[in-house]
This record gives sequence, structure tokens and C-alpha cells, in this order.
Amino acid sequence: MTDTPASSATDLQQLLLLLQHGDGQFPSGAFGFSWGLEGMLADGMVRSDGLQAAIGSLLAERWAPFDRLVVRRAWQAGGDADRLAALDAEVEACLLVPAERAGSARAGAALLASHTRLGTAGASALQATIRGGGMKGHRPVVEGALWRGLGLAEHEALLLSGYGFTAALCTAAVRLGRLGALGQQAILTVLLPLLVDLAAAPVEEDAVLESFNPLAEIAMLRQPGRSASLFAT
Repeated sequence: MTDTPASSATDLQQLLLLLQHGDGQFPSGAFGFSWGLEGMLADGMVRSDGLQAAIGSLLAERWAPFDRLVVRRAWQAGGDADRLAALDAEVEACLLVPAERAGSARAGAALLASHTRLGTAGASALQATIRGGGMKGHRPVVEGALWRGLGLAEHEALLLSGYGFTAALCTAAVRLGRLGALGQQAILTVLLPLLVDLAAAPVEEDAVLESFNPLAEIAMLRQPGRSASLFAT
């Protein structure tokens, strides 16, 4: 038996908060979006045996250089409406695919609606700003603002964002019949250490938002013309 320091009640409360808001049963609205994965599978760009590589690539080439920076800056804004609005406008300008741009705002609205009903600090004010036309409410902006309101630390908000991104892609593959429940857990087991490393990577204060996910963007461009689909993106 080894001597280890006991976790404080505060540490345990933070852990439970992360578990609550990272739970797939939390009404975050993420179930409606596959971020191009549905189209990539339908068009044969990705096969079932390539899902781990595809999801890992989206995590490293889209979430890490784009969403991660946005969540971080939204958290650092500390509820400042002007800073959040400027960041939101930057995200709007960077999302070139119409379906992705609209989906990001819809996903943000869905997450915000749940937190408004739960009474998360700053949620009602943020919702009022969006409804008043002050910002679109893109999901990573909303995530950073809300999770600071919950009392999560910056690194906790980043991990929660990355986990939600990865888990949502895995869940989309399950709903599309390309992955089983155990296969989903196997992918998460492999990718979560990568997420930890990506979330902890240093960020230059003037870093430019960027991403490289051409196959996903092509798939989302084609999404509105598909005769049948489960997801909005």
C-alpha cells in the first residue's frame, strides 16, 4: 500500500462537474452534428477501419489549432461581452463552409439553452446578446464562456471541449452503424492521451485561428444536397 495525498473536497467536486458536463446524456445538442463525418463515410472518403485515424486527425488538425484557441480565449474573456463578440465574429469569418458555420451557431444555441435553464452564471446575459444580434453564438465561444461561469479552470475547460468533440464524432459513427459501443471506447482509449497532450500544448498569444480538414469541409459542402442524412453537418 502506498501513501498518496487525499483529494480535497474541492478537487472531487471539480471532477464530478467535469463528469456531469462531459456525459453523453447531458443535453448539449451535439447529437445533431457529425462535422462532416457522415458525408466522409457516405462518399467513401473514410472507411470504418479508418475511423480512429480520421477522428484523430480532426482532433489534431481542427480542434487543436481552432476550437482549443477559441475556448481558451472565451474563457479568458471572463464574461466581457465586447471581447466575446469580437471572438465570435472572428470565428464566423473563419468558417467558410455554410453548413459548418450555421451548425456551429446552432450547436452553441443548443448548449446555451441548457445552461440558461440550469442557471449557469453568465448564460442568460450571453443568450440575450445573441438574441439581440450582438453575436452569432458559435459553439467554442459559448463553451469557454459557460464553463468559466461553471467555475472550471482553463485547462479543465479545454479538456472538456476536446473530449466533447472527440466523443461526439465517435457517437456519430455509432449512430451511422459504422462503429459499435466497444469500438467507440477503444478509439477514445487511444485518442484521450493525444487530447491531453494537445490541450496542454503552449499557445502564442497572437496565434491565428487555423484548421486543416479539407475532406470534412468537402463533405459538409455536399451535405445540403444529400437525399437523406442523420446530421445537420
